[in-house]
Amino acid sequence: MIGAAAEATRSYVRAWLTEIETVLAKGATSPLDFTLHDDEHSFRVAQRMFELIPTETADNLSDFEWALLLQAAYLHDIGMNPRREVLQQVRHYLLSGSGDSSFGGEAERLQQWLDEAEPGVQPPIYPDIEVGERVEKAEYLTAFFARHRHNDWSGDFITSEAVTRGFPPYPTWIEDLVTLCKSHHYGLEELMQQKFDLRIAGPGGKLVNLRYLAALLRVADVLKFDPERTPPVIFRLRNIGPKSRIFWYKDQAIVLAINHESRNLLFTARTRNAWVHKAVIETADAVDVELQNCAAIEQQGGFARGVKLDPKRSYHWPWPTKMARDIKPVDDTFVYVNGAFRPEPHRVIALLAGTRLYGTPLAALRELLQNAFDAVREQIAHQSLADPAYSDATLEALGLLHRVDLLSEGYDGRTWLICRDTGVGMTRTLIERHLLVSGSQPRPEVLQLQRRCRASRIRFERSGEFGIGVLSYFMIADKVSIPRQSRGLYDVSRS
Repeated sequence: MIGAAAEATRSYVRAWLTEIETVLAKGATSPLDFTLHDDEHSFRVAQRMFELIPTETADNLSDFEWALLLQAAYLHDIGMNPRREVLQQVRHYLLSGSGDSSFGGEAERLQQWLDEAEPGVQPPIYPDIEVGERVEKAEYLTAFFARHRHNDWSGDFITSEAVTRGFPPYPTWIEDLVTLCKSHHYGLEELMQQKFDLRIAGPGGKLVNLRYLAALLRVADVLKFDPERTPPVIFRLRNIGPKSRIFWYKDQAIVLAINHESRNLLFTARTRNAWVHKAVIETADAVDVELQNCAAIEQQGGFARGVKLDPKRSYHWPWPTKMARDIKPVDDTFVYVNGAFRPEPHRVIALLAGTRLYGTPLAALRELLQNAFDAVREQIAHQSLADPAYSDATLEALGLLHRVDLLSEGYDGRTWLICRDTGVGMTRTLIERHLLVSGSQPRPEVLQLQRRCRASRIRFERSGEFGIGVLSYFMIADKVSIPRQSRGLYDVSRS
């Protein structure tokens, strides 16, 4: 017998799913290169989640938890089927460089994405090429920007649609649903945040364990490969672009077997060429990453974190950290070899940090000073933009305020060459993604700063280009230390 509260929850969810299934089945707004994110795909994700729940846990899940899981199966990728006007605005902005006021915030996010995905490209894109090719490039960029934004668009869709659905089963239902749906793109650190802790929600003392539900959604989502998701006839009719074809090919090769008794996952694939073979291996690796994340949460007690449980009730995660794999070519027409370019790190570093590339050890001083001056130029650009009365005199005055010092000091029996500047300093992200990455592409924040300076007619140039100068320091040093001290926004000392 279903209680009145449980029946109300079921009715609320059923009303949502009826319309969401219609959107997924007939909305037809997903970019055509994407594998199918339709109602059948969502059903398979839901089915996979239920296959992953051990019986002893399934018997104790609350009706809230079952309902959130079902809704998340259908809503976590709803952003892959955005409103048509959103895609039209993105495409129009890429081609024209202009848009209406409602597109303002999205335009900024689009440019930030371009700075990372296509450095140097900004709307109107490729103005000097033939019109048909420009339109094709705009379609391509629109599709992959939609993939980049779909997680946030899913949250926006849920929030906007919620106002028409009546009263949810408990007050924070919508916030929990958005958190759960967006969690399939979160890292382990964010999954361990307090908002995912086990807690009592709504009347009747019912429990909601968002962290456990998120684990089910994440693993089910990466286990969703199925030939029905990539029908060959749809592949032919859509004329899928070259960069997306591999995602259509691989699902035709994969079969998954779930053994509940032994708690094993067997990943089987028979591949017809090396490209598909590589894609299948990468898919299996992605599944293993998710399994390892969930096992780490279990080992840290994350599924029990929060309110104290009845000892008889548990959220058990029974699955291994890796799948058993059986991946083979379907015949002997090819032999798979990992052909990825893998340079030997020590030799490459020796080359980049040696005189064979730079010619002379004195090049290290040049690179050191160049990096310091670039940091100062960036600092001056920020300060110039912040000055509403900026003029050439302002730029000259700021130049006099800043400095780069190069000196030699001896202590602890060592000689230190010290370079200090009054530039922008370095964040943790800058150190991890750029300073320590040889040949890294231009930083998105620098590209944005350059655009702002051009728009305000402020002179701003940097000398750094290839991102390998820091390695040259080892031509003259056996140790490099980079202390930093912050003195406030755009006032950072770096040495």
